[in-house]
Parts: sequence; C-alpha cells; structure tokens
Amino acid sequence: MDMSDKRDNRAMFVGNLHDGKGVIQIIEYAKKNPSVVFDFYYARSADYLVRQLKSLPNCNLIGFVPKEKIYENYNKYEYFIHIPMHFESFGRAVGEAYLSGCKLLVNDRVGALSYGWDYKTFRRETLVSNFTFWNNLINLS
Repeated sequence: MDMSDKRDNRAMFVGNLHDGKGVIQIIEYAKKNPSVVFDFYYARSADYLVRQLKSLPNCNLIGFVPKEKIYENYNKYEYFIHIPMHFESFGRAVGEAYLSGCKLLVNDRVGALSYGWDYKTFRRETLVSNFTFWNNLINLS
C-alpha cells in the first residue's frame, strides 16, 4: 500500500462496542483530544455507547466491515486505540494494527504487548504461532 494514503491524526477502533472493550475510556479520550478523529469498526454495540459516540463530532461509527476489508484499512490509520477494562490474553486487532504500522493508543491490559517484543520479533512470532501451538501439543503426547 502507498503510505501516502495514511490518514494522519485519525484513530481506528476494531471490536464490539461494550464496556469490557474500554469504549467508555475511549469516549473520555476522544473528548480530551478533539483534534483526533476516531472511526469505530464494530459488529455489535450497546445502544447507550452508540448514543454517546454519535454526540461527539470527532467520532464516526463505521459499523461492520468484513475482515478482508478491515485488513486493508489498518494501513490507512495513523493510530489504533484499544483501552480494555480487563486484561485481554492477547488482543488480535492490536497485533494486526501494530504490524500494519499504526501507532498504538493502549493501556497495560493488552496481552499482545506484554511480551516486550520489538516489531521484527513480534511479526516473526505471530507468523509461526499456529505452528508453535500445534507442535507444543504434539510434544505433550
């Protein structure tokens, strides 16, 4: 992708809109950062969160986008935001955004970032993670 298409000063959120995904925290962040535009990609949502997001001029509700299109969109954003309320064991969307070159706006509850990997190591490990998982299972038997 031509990186000149990157949307400067825009952040994307991918996931269902509910409290556990930290949407309340994102709303507060959006209020404090009115110069950043936030686009929300989601399949399911809590109505009260949708109402709050619609009331903010810097928030856009994109809605559901198929995975193959989401992957195309990561490359377009300068930022990816994910501030979960509870610890997530991994957080796939965060990893996908990271590998696509997004700057991450996250908290310390995203498991994917708790390993301290640099970009190259993270990419290598995630590409082989499915093989590593099955090899470890085979070795247990």
